[in-house]
Formats: sequence, structure tokens, C-alpha cells
Amino acid sequence: MNENTATASRKLAIWSAGLRYEDIPADVMDLAKLRFLDAIGVRIAAQRTGAGVALRRVLMNSFLPAHMQGPGRAVFPPFDAFLNGTMTACLDFDDTHDETLIHPSSAIVPALFSSAQRSAIKGKDFLTALVAGYEVCCRIGTAAPGQFHKKGFHPTGIIGAVGAAAAVARAFDYDALRTEHALGLAASVGGGLLQAIVDGTDARYVNSGSAAMNGILACNLAAEGFTAAGGQLDGKFGLLRAHVQTEADLRIDRATEQLGDRWETRGITPKPYPTGYVTHEFIDAILRLAEQHDLHADQIEKIECTVVEAAARLTFIPLEQKRSPHCTAAARVAMPHILAEALVFREIGPDSFSGDRMQNPLVKALALKTHYRLGESQNENELRITAQGRQIGCKTSRRAMSGADIIHKFIANVQPALGLTESQAVVDAVLNAEESADFGTILSPGLEPGMPPADRAD
Repeated sequence: MNENTATASRKLAIWSAGLRYEDIPADVMDLAKLRFLDAIGVRIAAQRTGAGVALRRVLMNSFLPAHMQGPGRAVFPPFDAFLNGTMTACLDFDDTHDETLIHPSSAIVPALFSSAQRSAIKGKDFLTALVAGYEVCCRIGTAAPGQFHKKGFHPTGIIGAVGAAAAVARAFDYDALRTEHALGLAASVGGGLLQAIVDGTDARYVNSGSAAMNGILACNLAAEGFTAAGGQLDGKFGLLRAHVQTEADLRIDRATEQLGDRWETRGITPKPYPTGYVTHEFIDAILRLAEQHDLHADQIEKIECTVVEAAARLTFIPLEQKRSPHCTAAARVAMPHILAEALVFREIGPDSFSGDRMQNPLVKALALKTHYRLGESQNENELRITAQGRQIGCKTSRRAMSGADIIHKFIANVQPALGLTESQAVVDAVLNAEESADFGTILSPGLEPGMPPADRAD
């Protein structure tokens, strides 16, 4: 097939399979290390939660036969990736690609790292595979930014599976054709719905775990001869047209243009708060205004957010439920409750959304005073507060996290599990990953779901 007329799957497969460590700009590589560090930190923090305990029970009861549950046994990589992907997502603390709102690390890092824990992969090869996965995943999303959400789909579960497959295929040095089969198989089995955000349930977190698992399974199937080359991404019934359907909403060429020149990894943003991505700039704004004007909950008469319609659907609608979320998962994507907690407690962090905070009378009363109006673009995003007859407001803006911020977040997340010395050792190992001959060994005890590591197939 002439490469100029090749499908998107073929072009991405050729590029991904041919990617080398030396091809990747230094800043992109540095960002990949920090994204990986952030993801495993969030994953380890999640294992202390009720969801983490429940997931380990699911793993033991559903995925492992009785004869494999004794000492010295371990899970298979696809099931390990499912657990780790779901855990990475379940605090709503995982990173986000700015343009597409895909959460790439929660799908790609678990798939790649679970594989690396079972087969020796050099640090340079691991990082190259990670960037390949990020680029394939985010590029597919840029072909239809916002359109998956608009149609009610969760792109992390759908497109994330393809990114996970690209990462694992690159790590194990698949050729272009086998990589194309893996991408196509992942595109065929990925899935995810957004209804969980409306209902306030845990289902959306499982989308990340499923994407990680499906990415590995797609690679395993491709390795054994299963085929999926062709238009699985951009064909008549491929991933993009099947989910978006309206041709005017598609820019399929964006998935493959400027490969090796435009790096979507640069657009992946870690979260400073364990909440839905679109809430962060409003959290920053209310904390800033509260400090500047010494605002207190009992002084507030009204809070009003100007948001675009897509953000309103995720965080304000239905308004009654978003003002009084019924559980932690629901609270993390409920703007009225989030802003009320932020103002009452002057923070949103690991202790937020506990039972006591969610039931706090000041929080509940303030959430009822929080409203929204629709703006035409994100440039109009604004927070206005009426307090004791005066109006205070500001435009909102997204705060970037520095490398030092991400390292601080990582240590805060993992220190209770690993201790300070081990936490810092992991930071050093990740930041110097190129020197590792076996990158999967850097954190085996910390990432194992309560079980010893498996025998490695070096």
C-alpha cells in the first residue's frame, strides 16, 4: 500500500514501530518521566481507599483461580493492568490531555508497566514505548476533540486502549504490520460511557482499567496471528466514524499529520486536585478570592460560574444532584460541592470528600447557593461571588504544575505506603530511567496488589 493512501492505523503503526529513543526531544522525554511518576503515585495512593481494597478482592475472587492464590503467585499482566488502571483513575487525580480530555496515563502506564514487571525492558526502551503510546492515543483524540464526550462516550476507555496497545507493541519491538493489527484489535474492543458522571458512580474509573487490559490483550492476540489491519480507526465503521458519525466533526488527518514534529505529549497535564479536570481553574479562583478578600462561608450569598456547555454537562447538570452528591465519586465531578468544600476548608486535597466534609452544614448550604451560566468559549470562564452585598470576581485560568510540584505530589501520595527514603529512591530511579537495564523492577513491591512479584521472563 502506498503510504500516502495508507489508513490512519497504518501510518501510526509505521511511525510507532520505527520510533527510537534518539528521535524524541529532550523536553518530551522529561515530561514522559514526570507523567509516569505522577501516574504510579496516584495508583499507590488509591490502594489505601475503599475502592482499592475492593479491587484487590475482585482480582483475587474473579481473576485468579484458587490454585494460584497462594504465596509466590501473581496476577497475569492483563488483569494486573486492569486493576492498576482502575486504581489510577479512581481518585480523579490522573493526568489529562488538554485538547481532548483523555486521561492517557491511567490506561497506558498500567499496561506498559504491568508488562515490564514480567519481562525485562531497558529504561530507554520503556520511555520510548511510553511516548509512542501517548502520541498515538492523544493524536487519535485530536481528530475529534470534544466529540466523544458530546456523544456520551468516555474517550479514555475507547482511545486509551489503542494508546496502551501502541505502547506495549513498541516495548516488545513489534514490526509495523503486527503493530497495526494490535492497534486495530484494541480499537475494536475498547469501550466506555459517560453516564457515570451523570449518575455519580464508579463506572467511569473501570474504563481506564479496561483500556489498559484491552491494550495488552490486543498485543497478545496480534502476536499469535489475529488480524485487524485496515480501517479500524478511520474506516466507514472504524473507531472515529462509528463514535462521532458526523463527518463535519472529524479531522482525521490530524491523527497523522506532522508525526515526529508535533508532540502531543506536551499537552498532557497532571492534576493539582483530585477532581474532574474542568473544575481545577475554578478551584484555584475561589481559593485565591477567599484569601484575597478573607471570605467565609457564612458571608456568601451567591457563587456563579461562567462555563461552556460541555463543562456544564459534566459538572453542573443535573444541578440538584451536583449540589448534593450522594457519594465521593459523584462529589469529585460536582462543581457546586467542590467549590463549597474548597471555600469552607480552604483546600481540595487527599482529605476532601470524606463523609464528614460532605455532610458539613456549611458546605451543603453553600453548594445550594452555587449557580452557573453558559459562556460561548473557555476564554469567558469566570467566577463571581456575592458576599455581604458586594460582588467579587475574576477570570479563571489553568495553573500549570512544575516538575517540582509533580515530585511533591508523588511523595505526598506514596510516602504513607513506601516511606520517605523509598519514595525519594523511586523519584531518582524514574528521573534517571535511561540508566536502568530492567525498568520494571523499580517499584515492584509498591505496585503489587498485595501479592509477591511474579517470576520474570528475562
